Amino acid sequence: NLRNERRLQHPSARMRQWLESEPYRNLLRELEVMPHMLSEGPSNEPPVSSCVAKVLAKTCRLKPTSWESASSEQLHDLRKAVKQLRYALEAFQPLCGRPVEKMVRRCRVLQEALGALQDTTTFRQLMTAIRTFAAGRFLASAEARAELRRSEIPALWDLTFGPKTVGRLGAHLFRRTVRP
Repeated sequence: NLRNERRLQHPSARMRQWLESEPYRNLLRELEVMPHMLSEGPSNEPPVSSCVAKVLAKTCRLKPTSWESASSEQLHDLRKAVKQLRYALEAFQPLCGRPVEKMVRRCRVLQEALGALQDTTTFRQLMTAIRTFAAGRFLASAEARAELRRSEIPALWDLTFGPKTVGRLGAHLFRRTVRP
């Protein structure tokens, strides 16, 4: 069992470090504010629409000017922003209904496509040290799947963040904000 204890020390230390970090403390503060935002009556906290709009604007700013020449780092940052938007939407989904639910599904599909590209980037970094036929085949297969997913991303972006979709979501959230 000493072997298992040693194996778990590193992840436990990383977990402790994360739990003591400033981003985690900020997350806890934001979660403490959520019940007040969802409660009845006037609140000094920003409405749901402004919380989502802030994350949505950040995500849209990360859209590359050219999908073909976008670096893996840019696409990874975009994936993280889409995930953050999805989480923000999921937090308000029970309160906001179907349009938010549809946007969550679209964000998840886009996030998974971007994730396939990130996985391939990671595989490529790991596989460079392994010089076998099987490793080469595995990497070639992963890269072929990633290229297929990469070609889908512009259409997925337009479906998820097109003017019509964002307009409907914005109108729905705004109506929820002004109508109790």
